[in-house]
Amino acid sequence: MRNILLAAILCSSFTEAFATSPAAIMRVGGDLQIAIGFQSLAKPFIARVVDATGSPLQGIGTIIGPMTSGTVGPGIKDEFGFRGFNVTSGDVDYLAFNFPPPQYSLSDALGLSSGTADSPNSPPSAYLIGAVVLDGTRNSTTVPPIFYSVIRTVTTPVGKPEVAVEYFNSKALHYFVTANPAEMGILDSGTVDGWSRSVGSLAVYRVENEAAPGVVPVCRFFSAKYTSHFYTADQHECDAVINKWPETWLLETRSAFFVMLPDNSTGQCPTNFQPVFRLYTTRNGPNHRYVTDAKLRDTMVVAGWTAEGVGVDSTVFCTNR
Repeated sequence: MRNILLAAILCSSFTEAFATSPAAIMRVGGDLQIAIGFQSLAKPFIARVVDATGSPLQGIGTIIGPMTSGTVGPGIKDEFGFRGFNVTSGDVDYLAFNFPPPQYSLSDALGLSSGTADSPNSPPSAYLIGAVVLDGTRNSTTVPPIFYSVIRTVTTPVGKPEVAVEYFNSKALHYFVTANPAEMGILDSGTVDGWSRSVGSLAVYRVENEAAPGVVPVCRFFSAKYTSHFYTADQHECDAVINKWPETWLLETRSAFFVMLPDNSTGQCPTNFQPVFRLYTTRNGPNHRYVTDAKLRDTMVVAGWTAEGVGVDSTVFCTNR
């Protein structure tokens, strides 16, 4: 069988499509593999199928859509059984992939194949959509799928939010979230052992002058001792970590991205914003996870994680709803 490679992009940008390998696309265009949509995503996803030399391949079957646990796709769930943040489908194979267009298609003479971005997940939700190359029997090949981390919002976001993508290390059992396209590219390329995209993502502002009024910067720390990152939008907490644990937690930046703060007493978020919950565990060293799903938060607490934040819901900051 030919050495087939799959490269996926949003149809609004073809500039990164013509690269020689999916790793090259992911390194330079990790930010192209994410999307934020109001209610539903108007644009379909486009995949380009190429061989090892970067030449387009025609007539290759592809499926683009939400990943299921069927024969197509890896059936991605997190360790707690969740397929995304606030998704309504649960463990149901919510697009059974009976191959109606545009989920299933053959690549054209340019190697291009299109698929829908639609899914039944109601807003607000965050989940994965993948592009998969198929063999002649419509089963997945050994070519790794390429993923988009998608956030569907209730209202049209103010400003220009971007997606902070969640990753999970299956060996260290650590979570990591980043809004940095270069870091996404490195982790998506598979060059850092153990890391792959997880089911969640957050809508954040990477640039302050493109953000909603009233945002605050988020401090980001790294611990080489525990190989773990930590985020806080509370500047008092940021300063406290710097002063109390200077040898354990290194401040990487005071503006990793920008978010809204909740009410410090109630934990309530501003209109059109939803709470982000921070969960903490000490397994394999300290590690935090940031989720918008209250059910997932409660499930993790039952599993031994500690909820951190303000108000009865333990809110740490707020993102677009």
